[in-house]
Amino acid sequence: MKDTLEIKPNIIMLSSKDAERKTFDSIFPLKKGTTYNAYLIIGSEKTALIDTVDPSKKDELISRLKEMKVKVDYIISNHSEQDHSGSIPYILEMFPTAEVVASKIGKGFLTDLLGVDENKIIEVGDNDKISLGDKTLKFIMFPSAHWPETMMTYLEEDKILFTCDVFGSHYSFENPYFTEEVLEYEKEYYAEIMMPFRKTINFNLKKLDNLDINLICPSHGPIHKEPQRVINLYKKWTSDETDKEVTIVYASMHGSTKKTVDYIVEKLAEEKIKTNVVDVSNFNISNLFTNLVSPHTLIIATPTVLGGPHPAITLVAMMLKAYRPKVKQVLLVTLYEWGSNAEKFLKDTLKDFNLAGSWKISGKPDEEKLKILDILVKEIKKEMSKNDG
Repeated sequence: MKDTLEIKPNIIMLSSKDAERKTFDSIFPLKKGTTYNAYLIIGSEKTALIDTVDPSKKDELISRLKEMKVKVDYIISNHSEQDHSGSIPYILEMFPTAEVVASKIGKGFLTDLLGVDENKIIEVGDNDKISLGDKTLKFIMFPSAHWPETMMTYLEEDKILFTCDVFGSHYSFENPYFTEEVLEYEKEYYAEIMMPFRKTINFNLKKLDNLDINLICPSHGPIHKEPQRVINLYKKWTSDETDKEVTIVYASMHGSTKKTVDYIVEKLAEEKIKTNVVDVSNFNISNLFTNLVSPHTLIIATPTVLGGPHPAITLVAMMLKAYRPKVKQVLLVTLYEWGSNAEKFLKDTLKDFNLAGSWKISGKPDEEKLKILDILVKEIKKEMSKNDG
């Protein structure tokens, strides 16, 4: 059966590839498509299906379950978003005696979003368990990753953690197990989906410290055979720790802002400070947020358009406000000829960040005008020399 893998005896991954999907949530571009992973756990007395698949792939899942001639007793809903729960009503039609297992908030979401009969839903809390006979499922509440109802399912006897979105990646794989090639997609997925909730995720990661985990099975992307590797990455990404590097986000209309950014990059290089540069003139949200996971400093540089920032920078500012990356400081550079309110807009929008400095350049950014940015570079070097804790 295509994309069906027995990862351990009676534990089966049922993956549906969506290699041609170009965007997710109508926001995030997908370079390698995605996958929807469901997992079948066959116990000596009961059988559980952990998560389902996007409704567009429901026929694949139903066909595989029919071929396997199994009877599903429990449908575990770790997360209510439709790419994982959307096929639950169809699986319930196939197995009318099955019960859905969800968190308290998840129960409400499943009835509201999918019309699942609340009498068919078993509500579980932290560390509650369900026995399948020779296999035991333990539930770990993991709220706000990235919805408030999310939870994980731990298969005690086989030491497997089913995490739904957490530790996932949008990656339509050939190899069902993680390889280094997937790392950039894993980081990108974290940046796009999880970063706004990093503090809550960081707190809840402590719940995994005392679990003996052999495999982590997410519902997007490949399985992790080295679970501690990805757990440690998430601990780092969600902590307050930053890397001693600078991300510069800019848009340029006629080359002046680019020239200004090139000057800053050159001066930072002289100080041996690593710099990531993101041109958002042709907006790529994935590239933007991947470069905002851990930098110490963010510089925003923009020309003035109709008295305000470039439209792409306006969008960036609004998304920064929502995503709240953990940068230690934000520095602003605005270029203008007349009537610039770009600086004021950015300061007002980003007031919850540490706005450590702002520089305005009028007219052509010649060598003499650019020298004022030497102060910016010195401030960054000085700030980075401090203890980053």
